[in-house]
Amino acid sequence: MKKTVKRILALMLVFVFVFTFAACKDNDGETTTTGDETTTIQGEDTDTTAEGDTTAEGTTVEGVTDAPAAVVFPIGGNKQQVIEFYNKYGNSMKAYKGKVTVTKKSGTTSTIKKITGGKIVEGLALKMLPNDYQDRPTYTFTNGKSDRDNRTLSSWLPRDYSPKMSEISPTGSNGVQSATCVASGNGCKITIVMNDDSVAGADALSAKPKYVSKCMDTLNLSAKDLEPFVLENANVNYTGCKIEAVFNAEGLLTKLDVTTPANITGKLKYKALGINADVVGTYKGNYTFKY
Repeated sequence: MKKTVKRILALMLVFVFVFTFAACKDNDGETTTTGDETTTIQGEDTDTTAEGDTTAEGTTVEGVTDAPAAVVFPIGGNKQQVIEFYNKYGNSMKAYKGKVTVTKKSGTTSTIKKITGGKIVEGLALKMLPNDYQDRPTYTFTNGKSDRDNRTLSSWLPRDYSPKMSEISPTGSNGVQSATCVASGNGCKITIVMNDDSVAGADALSAKPKYVSKCMDTLNLSAKDLEPFVLENANVNYTGCKIEAVFNAEGLLTKLDVTTPANITGKLKYKALGINADVVGTYKGNYTFKY
């Protein structure tokens, strides 16, 4: 009798197992929606998320790790979407921990549009103006540090003083004229053009403009940098500032070009001589990345 009962129980268990397995297989990957909640059944712990929510990437269930979500490029997207993407993936580059080789060419080209005070003053001014756009050392960074000295990847990228390459507000008043995204290979190319931005006063050559400074380097000159001239007052107009950034399929930067033109007008003193100056300088930073 006991043997018969055991056989019956065994058969029942087999039927239950087969039925459960078949049910799981039939529903694998399907989604059942009730009201505002969505439940996905994939042969693992049931995860219920409210509408619009997403499950965290890299979740491990029973020894199986979900693959990270694919990068979604804002191709053809609006200004807000493009800025949000650049902020996220541009800033991630500052904290990149893998191995990357960065080739860089940077510097400023300057010209004098007009200056009073005669040839001597003009000659002194020409010697002071930076014209140093050139190739810089190539660095390979691993875990954010170079293989040659104590330089860090974060400091070698734009806004070396900050852990973020961009702090542009995606919405509201942000100083952005346009922000576009187009396909580029398996990734995308982001182009951001800023509106004119300006600073004025005796500290204009070191003051940070409200918007342009949120995404690129700006002038940072001290009184000592201007010797033998003394700055009395100046106006710096940043006009046509632009960022072009190419990202690969993994959301990593492969190319970055930053252009920052500045028109400087101001009053200087050289000994007892008052001088009016009008100077244009354009900083360019061009980076390529290899992984």
